Formats: sequence, structure tokens, C-alpha cells
Amino acid sequence: MSAQLRRIAITATLALIVTITVPVFVHRRDFDVAVFRWTRNPSADNATVLASERAKNHRTQVRDEVVVGFVIFVALNTGLFLMDRWRRQFT
Repeated sequence: MSAQLRRIAITATLALIVTITVPVFVHRRDFDVAVFRWTRNPSADNATVLASERAKNHRTQVRDEVVVGFVIFVALNTGLFLMDRWRRQFT
């Protein structure tokens, strides 16, 4: 395995570990309203709306985790690239 491929695998693994271990909190007003309405009146319609809002929260959470993981991956690789370039320039 080449050094470049090894570096990409290591930074991808580090980005994945950081992304998975840091919790993501999604707070949406629509979900709060759905929970409030369901607790006041636990009907089938309110349960359906609550399930829909919960699914939206989950999609938002997954999207945020993917974006943060990608940003961490790019930042790590950019930092390593710049460090190598700086090291080559001054040696």
C-alpha cells in the first residue's frame, strides 16, 4: 500500500471515529409541537405526525454527521499536505 493511500485510509478512519463518538443534537420546533400535540391527544393522526417529525430529525442528524465527517477528513488531509510541503520547502 502506498504512503498516500495509507494516509487517506488513516485520516478517513480518524474522521469516522470522531464523527461517530461526538453526539449530534437536533432541535426543531416542528418536532416540539408534534410531541406536545401527541402528549395532549395521543391519537393515530398525532402519532403519525410525530413519527414523521422523528424521521426528519434522524435524517438531519445523519446528514450533519456526514458533513462533519467530510469536513474533518478534508481538514486532516489539507493539514498533512501543507505540513509535507512546508517540510520539503525548508529541508
